[in-house]
Amino acid sequence: MNKADFLHNLELLLAKLPPTQKAEVLAYYDDIISTSIKDGQVEAKVIEELGPPAKIARYHIAKHLIDIAEFKLTTPSFFKVINATLRLGISNLALLTFPLLGIAGAYLALVGTSLVAIITALSLLIGEFVKPFTVFHITVPAFFYENTVVSIGTFFLAIGLFAFGLLFLIGTYILLRIFYHGTINHLRFHLFTNKGER
Repeated sequence: MNKADFLHNLELLLAKLPPTQKAEVLAYYDDIISTSIKDGQVEAKVIEELGPPAKIARYHIAKHLIDIAEFKLTTPSFFKVINATLRLGISNLALLTFPLLGIAGAYLALVGTSLVAIITALSLLIGEFVKPFTVFHITVPAFFYENTVVSIGTFFLAIGLFAFGLLFLIGTYILLRIFYHGTINHLRFHLFTNKGER
């Protein structure tokens, strides 16, 4: 493969990149090949050392998607980054899957805890007015409403549980953003170490 074929194939494979970024990538590889040829290296050998255009394109597309996902905090952009990174090789599967499963499990546990606190609080509040009150086949015990003092205590307990559940849910959202940025940074580091850059 000669330089013109290499750059043409690379340009076709970089179709998903914005035109300016595509031009920068093509100019970068054109410069590498031209400089190496001027230094006395054989064109075919230089192109072989660079690797196949498809692998180079996958790397630059993944890098572009990571840049987008860093500023656009959406689930689709996050999964596009994961997909693009996994296309770089099978070693990425283990390096990405297990940490992501751990984070997803921890996040679901935190969301579940906050939802249980909120549902319990709402059950206790509704139980103040509807007796007997049953939630998911569990009846709220009558001793929560035995007399006025206990009912007032139950009311404040319900408000406290509801506030705790909401605060826990807000904290979980903040933690999700931290996990998101941490995962993006992990992907960027992994992408650059695979390429040999830092």
